[in-house]
Amino acid sequence: MLGTGIGVDPGFTARQTIIGQGLLYGFTLTECRQRLGHAADFGELNDFLDMPLTTLAQGLQVRVALGIAVAFEADILLIDEMLEHLTPSFIDRVIAFIDTGMPKDAIVVLAERSESLLKRICTQSVVLNQGRLIDQGAMATIAARHDIHLTR
Repeated sequence: MLGTGIGVDPGFTARQTIIGQGLLYGFTLTECRQRLGHAADFGELNDFLDMPLTTLAQGLQVRVALGIAVAFEADILLIDEMLEHLTPSFIDRVIAFIDTGMPKDAIVVLAERSESLLKRICTQSVVLNQGRLIDQGAMATIAARHDIHLTR
């Protein structure tokens, strides 16, 4: 699961956060240290590893979370309105990872308001209103029926 605040101390550095999240996921300290480079490379974080999270822009914090998801091979990736903090080129990187880097049986849940992003990433869609399911089906069909709910 991907989250920028779950079990994270904002005073921790990006390095401590990546290792700490790996430990929370049940990996050994040795495994976490081995995967740190992969997380940093994916998130383009090498220059920021020793900076506290509180000093990082939101986009960098999202890249830390995404690096964690990639390095620790998430089977379920939950992205809740985080992509808006990323550059278009980094969004392309995330989409490429979803398309080719995740296991075939992995699940991606995307909560997003951007119709263009939803169409690029999702094949299926659900529309919720105050927590109630009001529609579901193929992304293109749902987007056409509910474009009033999409704000960007």
